[in-house]
Amino acid sequence: MQFDKDDRRFWRRYTANEAARFLGMSRHTLRGWFCEAPGCAPLFGERARRAGEDFHLSFAELVEAHVAQRYIELGVSEERLRQVRPFLLETIDPDHPFAARAFLFRGSDQLHKFSLEHPADCEADVMAVYERYEGSRWGTWRHLPKLVEALSQLDYDPVAPRSLAYRFHPYGTDIPIVIFPPCGSGRLTVKGENLLAEILAGQYRRGETVEAIADDYELPEDVVRLVVTSLSSS
Repeated sequence: MQFDKDDRRFWRRYTANEAARFLGMSRHTLRGWFCEAPGCAPLFGERARRAGEDFHLSFAELVEAHVAQRYIELGVSEERLRQVRPFLLETIDPDHPFAARAFLFRGSDQLHKFSLEHPADCEADVMAVYERYEGSRWGTWRHLPKLVEALSQLDYDPVAPRSLAYRFHPYGTDIPIVIFPPCGSGRLTVKGENLLAEILAGQYRRGETVEAIADDYELPEDVVRLVVTSLSSS
C-alpha cells in the first residue's frame, strides 16, 4: 500500500522517549515491539527496524502501539498478538490494522474467526467477547469493554473504503488534549487549536493563573484547567 507522502500520519517523527511518554509505557518495551533483537521477534514484525537503525515512530504506528498496549494490559500475551497480526493484515488493513476504522467495526468478528482456527492457550488470551441481545437467544461478538475504551480515544477520517485514525486523545475524550499530526508537529495540542498544550502547562508551572492563561489565548477557563492539571499529573 502506497501512502500520500504528504499525509503526516505516516511521517516517522516520534522518538522512543516521546512515544513512550504519550502512551504511558516504558521506552524499552516500545523499542522491543518495533526493533529487531537477537532471540526476540518484534510484535510489529512487518514494520521492524533493523539493528542500529534510527528509531522513530509514525502517528499510525503510535496508534497501533496504543491498541496493543491495551491488549497486554488485559492479559493477552505478546506471542498471541504476534500470531494474530498477519491475519489482521490480510483481513482488516494491509498496513495498520489496529489503526483502521474497520478494526473498530469488524475486528471482533475477525478475532473470533481467528480464535476458532487457532485456539488460545489460556482464557486470558481471548480477544473478543460474545454479548447476547437482551431478551433474545441471539448475540454478537464484540471487542472487550476495556479495549472499546481505548478505541474510543481515536477519531477516524471519513474517507472510504479505507479509513484510518487521524486524531488520538491520549488522556481520554473528556480531556481537550489531542495528538493531531497536522497541528503542532504532531505533539500534544489543545483540541481544536493549533496550540501546544505544553505551552499552557509551562506557564502554569511558572506561577501564572488559569484565568490569566485563558485570557492570553482566548480559551475557556475550564479547558485551560483540564489541560494544565492533566499534564501536571502525568
